[in-house]
Amino acid sequence: MATASSAWCCTGRARGDAQPDSDYDVAVFLQDMNDRSPELHRLADLATAIIDETGEFVHAMPYPAGSYNERRPLMREIRLEGIDLGRRKPDTSLPRRTGCSEKPTGCWQ
Repeated sequence: MATASSAWCCTGRARGDAQPDSDYDVAVFLQDMNDRSPELHRLADLATAIIDETGEFVHAMPYPAGSYNERRPLMREIRLEGIDLGRRKPDTSLPRRTGCSEKPTGCWQ
């Protein structure tokens, strides 16, 4: 089982331009990830638990920890616009969706 080294909220939620029904895109960087398939299943289980608890949809994808520094467009976007979830304030709980009219600002707010 791989160990998370960091998790980054990215795309619209990180930039603050997400729509009320936008999902949370999260890049999870893992140490010692030998096989991506089991990690996809683990993240899907976590995403399901978040949906059950909050009503919010999280699309989490696993990446090897070293790929964060790769010169690829996705990694560049994460470095420039992403929010490091490990450096958030202690209260990082997701809001419970109460209606589609509310506009979230930032990731996990």
